[in-house]
Order: sequence, then C-alpha cells, then structure tokens
Amino acid sequence: MPKISIVSRKDSFRRAGYKFGKEPVILDTADLDEKQAALLKNEPLLIVQEVKEEEAPKTSPSKTAKGGNATKPPTTTKADPKTK
Repeated sequence: MPKISIVSRKDSFRRAGYKFGKEPVILDTADLDEKQAALLKNEPLLIVQEVKEEEAPKTSPSKTAKGGNATKPPTTTKADPKTK
C-alpha cells in the first residue's frame, strides 16, 4: 500500500484528525478516507510526499499522531518531605 510522508511548515499543525510537526509523519494511504486524503494533499501548510516502501520506517507513527500528541510529557513524582 502506498505511504505518504507529511511535514508541517509550522511547529505544530492539525488537519484531518492528525497532528503534524517538523518531523515527518508516515501514513499509509489505506488508513485515510477520500476526504482526509484531499484535505492533507491540498493543505498549503503541509508538505506531502509519496514514500517508496523501502524508504518507509518499519513502524508507522500514525497511531501516535492520530488525534493526540506524538509524545507524552515525562511524569514527575513529588518527593516525600519525611525522607529529607
């Protein structure tokens, strides 16, 4: 199945239910409906390129890009004041 690489011209940009940034997001075109594909390809703030299968990474970041942050902030724990 054909894949596309998408990079945003802005630091963070959402379109068609996905979040994009300066790092490429690889999407399988089979995961997109016609409306999503048209929105992504016609959006001037996105750079969309077809990716050859051998160039695509083994794991697709599309699951983390879909509808949320690609990365989660680190969790912090509060120190117990009794242990000082």
